[in-house]
Amino acid sequence: MARIVEWKPKTTCPLDVIDYLTQHGVYYEHWDLDHLPTRLRTGWDLSGPERIATIESLADRLGRVAESFGYISYDLVILAPEVTPDLDQALETYRKPHHHSEDEVRLVIDGEVAYTMTANGATFTVVLEPGDLISIPAGVSHFFELTQGQRLKAVRLFQSQAGWVAQFDPLGVF
Repeated sequence: MARIVEWKPKTTCPLDVIDYLTQHGVYYEHWDLDHLPTRLRTGWDLSGPERIATIESLADRLGRVAESFGYISYDLVILAPEVTPDLDQALETYRKPHHHSEDEVRLVIDGEVAYTMTANGATFTVVLEPGDLISIPAGVSHFFELTQGQRLKAVRLFQSQAGWVAQFDPLGVF
């Protein structure tokens, strides 16, 4: 389950991640992924058909979220040293503060990712683990970094056919 690891201004430790994220306009759910076949859940070198099977195995729940929030497409992204040439360089774009004209929605299938964002006057970092689904609202400045394991497999949901389009923010945002 997700955890808040850093926040400003420092107040009291957020005891309930869902409440904390909700207070800051960030939608969150935690899904049980035990029904996914092990290969699809933990494999990093998935073939095209396996990637499709991963998404299809989540179709009912993804469809519910898509219908509720107006998402029209989704895909599977895999970032890992064995499948992403020059991973560190590939991640540079995501490490820069940016925002989007649509929500940034991710469902973590495997690995971990740390999102840092400024929302409703607070800056905080939330670490997402397998089963965590998050929706960062359009316009919220954020960036992300893979955690120590340097691996992420996630479903991305989009509200437009353009997909992931970042608008970079001044470096002083955080």
